[in-house]
Amino acid sequence: MISAYKRIVFLFIILTLTSACKTIFESDEDFLSQKVLHELAEIQQKYHTETGKYASTLREIAKYNLKYDNGVVYLEFQEANKDDWRAIALPAESVTARVFAFDTKQGGFYEMDEEEVSKYVLGSLNHIRADQKKKNINDWTSRILLGLLLFFGIKLYFRYNQPVYRKLFITFFFTLVPAGWSLAVVNHMKPDTIFSSVLLIMTFTALVISVLSLGVNSWWVSKNTFTTPGPIMGMVASTLLIAFLSLSVQVFIFARFY
Repeated sequence: MISAYKRIVFLFIILTLTSACKTIFESDEDFLSQKVLHELAEIQQKYHTETGKYASTLREIAKYNLKYDNGVVYLEFQEANKDDWRAIALPAESVTARVFAFDTKQGGFYEMDEEEVSKYVLGSLNHIRADQKKKNINDWTSRILLGLLLFFGIKLYFRYNQPVYRKLFITFFFTLVPAGWSLAVVNHMKPDTIFSSVLLIMTFTALVISVLSLGVNSWWVSKNTFTTPGPIMGMVASTLLIAFLSLSVQVFIFARFY
């Protein structure tokens, strides 16, 4: 019984994480902003080794070929001397209100908090915050929906905890993972989102789970339609619907972004 509770708690944590993953869905512009700062940090170390100080302009480090599109990324040196340096980078037209900095006094690279961001993202900040608020509402709606489905499954599990239904419960609970991922994808995926290795692995995993759930539950329906209790058949129907919708989302993601 304790082991079952542990599995359920673990699954709930996974569902919470997959339904809202801000840093996983990274825009190309935000990625480039971070990349240019990390490359600048490497160049600054080389420049400091050669000159005994840090560069304060791009002109000073021209020979190191720091390449970035200044129409996409805004880069600014804010401080530089022989001991410390600081620079910021953000998308030239930010749609996420994310600003990144490299500051030797603060330990190196970091992402600014909301209070510090407001100094750099001005006119569009309120619009971005309103958009993020909508996403947060959608994330919480997704968590509540998944929580209700999880509660429904747990209730049936303790009522019909029999070996004959074990595969059905396993597929139902596991299908909630691609469901949570699909809700996160719908809420956060944009045309400029980078299809990273993490996104690829998560999407492929969700696709495989959805296919397996469809296969197992379709087979069960064909063999046991007239002998299975109504609540179990309801769970099977829910699993089939969730798996089909999740599979559709994953196929679309592969077709659109991969």
